[in-house]
Amino acid sequence: MIIEQVQNRFDNELKILDYFEKFTNPNLIHLFLAYTILKEHYVITTNFDYLIEFALKKIVSIEKHKDIIPIITQEDFTKYFDLSQIFQSSKYPIIKVHGSKHNIITGAKTSDSIITTMKALGSNKEEGKTFDIEPFKKPLIENIFKDRTLVVIGYSGSDDFDIAPMLSQIKSLKRLIWIEHSMDNETSIEKVSKSLGENSESDITSLDLILFNLGKKTDGEVYRIQTNTQNYIFGSLWESILEDILVNSLKIDKIGEKSDFKDFFQSLQLDIREVDKYKFACNIYLKFNMFEDIVRCAKKGINISHKQENFKEEMYFYNYLGITYKNWGKKEESITFYKKGLEIAEKFENLSMQITFFINLGSLLSSKGDYNKALEFYDKGINTAITLKDYESIIGGLINKGHILLIQGKLDASLVIFEKLLKSESKIGDLRVKSTILGNLGLIYANKGDIQKGTQFILESIKIDKALDDQSGVISKLNNLASFYQNRGDLDNALKIYFQAFQIANDLQFQTEKAQISINIATIFLDLGDLDKALTLSLDAHRIFLNLNDQKGIADAESNIGMIKRLKNNFVPALDDLKSSLQKYRVLKIPSKIAHNQYNIGKIYQKTAKWKEALECYEESLKILEEEGDLFRQGHIYLEMGFIYRTLNEPQKAYSQYDHAEKKFLKIGNQTLQIRAKNEKESLKSVEL
Repeated sequence: MIIEQVQNRFDNELKILDYFEKFTNPNLIHLFLAYTILKEHYVITTNFDYLIEFALKKIVSIEKHKDIIPIITQEDFTKYFDLSQIFQSSKYPIIKVHGSKHNIITGAKTSDSIITTMKALGSNKEEGKTFDIEPFKKPLIENIFKDRTLVVIGYSGSDDFDIAPMLSQIKSLKRLIWIEHSMDNETSIEKVSKSLGENSESDITSLDLILFNLGKKTDGEVYRIQTNTQNYIFGSLWESILEDILVNSLKIDKIGEKSDFKDFFQSLQLDIREVDKYKFACNIYLKFNMFEDIVRCAKKGINISHKQENFKEEMYFYNYLGITYKNWGKKEESITFYKKGLEIAEKFENLSMQITFFINLGSLLSSKGDYNKALEFYDKGINTAITLKDYESIIGGLINKGHILLIQGKLDASLVIFEKLLKSESKIGDLRVKSTILGNLGLIYANKGDIQKGTQFILESIKIDKALDDQSGVISKLNNLASFYQNRGDLDNALKIYFQAFQIANDLQFQTEKAQISINIATIFLDLGDLDKALTLSLDAHRIFLNLNDQKGIADAESNIGMIKRLKNNFVPALDDLKSSLQKYRVLKIPSKIAHNQYNIGKIYQKTAKWKEALECYEESLKILEEEGDLFRQGHIYLEMGFIYRTLNEPQKAYSQYDHAEKKFLKIGNQTLQIRAKNEKESLKSVEL
């Protein structure tokens, strides 16, 4: 990831990788791997250096150097897909799965093989067969994993690159031994169980998830060894694998060469401005969600821009501040920063940054429920991106626009967008983007009533999420699938899928997801009339959200609890919960939730004959729903208001409310409710209006 940023910003030719050419003296680990190759074990490396090749050159005769086979390019992976034949020819293969700038054995330049971007990983994948490594690498990788023991050394498992997803595709591994480096001299060995135990969500590392998932997927055993890697190889692993080669008889540098990277980097004489250093730092901190560090660097960047009177640079830092404050939930501050940045981008006619601000503002306004304004910004961003032929931004903007149209119920318009996106997605090749497109197509078809086709798209999306080890994505897609069945009244299937999602969240101790799924399951029990079970689940969710200090989650749970208590006719405690939730929604500025709560509060006032208060709640809810275009809920409120005015002996007002309700239900094609509103209206004709 850092190499990708360096290449994009400072070093298009990747001169930085020449640093690895300074090292020619292999250490203990490199020699260990070289000797295992001589023993016909397969070795895969993600490193860009050449130290395993140098180790092989050191331990085989000069005339055998030509038999060292670095597998780097597509041609190499295609030619040598069966490594057993290479060993039979007394040659020594080494698989460089991320590529290399050079083949130091043949002298060939192989820079095109280097994989430094997620874009490269996602390009040119067959529809329905989205693999996490390039298809031409897959036959070789599958061959060497099949029914063997895999030992992983020196890989943290902390990135989303192709190694972790590649491992997640393993189907027939006998055993996995993962050596996790530790500075301690102590060695601990554990067999990975089928459960993550009682660890909190924040305690679970990327490696925990990888090993846990591998343990569930493979029939083989999975072991985790925490140790000082070099000491463990020297004192244990060497003897067990290379028993006839005495490590003590070899002159081995356990540490290897050292070289000052700072001196090397300066020798490249890259033209890097001070302000660019802070942009680079902000971008890296963003990748790791280190938001306080982003703010620190962004403010320094703005100060430098002011001192140098290079004011156009400020827009980049305002964008980072906007992203940070959005993640902190401070939406108004975020909007302010984005708009400041947009003003600068427009002043200096920087179309690329204008696109960024249009899309970011659209996303923020969408999260506030201001969909029409969000669509305006998305359209501006898309049109500007078309001018620049910026396909990545066009696709990103269209995804956001299509999703809003889906939320608004404009399914055909949304479908047109996402079907075009699926055909053009290969232009950027990002697997996460592809998963998002497929997931939205699934939502659209399911909402149009084609559950089979919708499910097919969602399952393909889930397949990609699993390959990327994106468990949150899997949970989200399962939730969507469950909601389809729930909306169609197939509550049994909905419950089964919700429970699948809940099990994943529970196993991984994803507390936020657990709570959200609990609320979803509670709504099903509401539909089934089991109010007690629905209340228990909502209270469980409330406790989790309280522990997480998740204000929106707390508000959602309180809203559910209040509604359930209302249905149980426990009006006083129900009002307390609903008003508490309403207050939080007002602070969070979520109009749709405010409308929902005001409706429920209005129902309580209506039940307790507090007509004025009920009407006030309904009026506020109605105003919001009209802005959002929610005709269904508008119709329901007009029915309730018609009932109140009838009770208050105000037939003219009652007639008007029922007439509004009839028109709303007619417009959305709900014949049952339309007839009900019409009958209520007709019954008033005998009353003098």
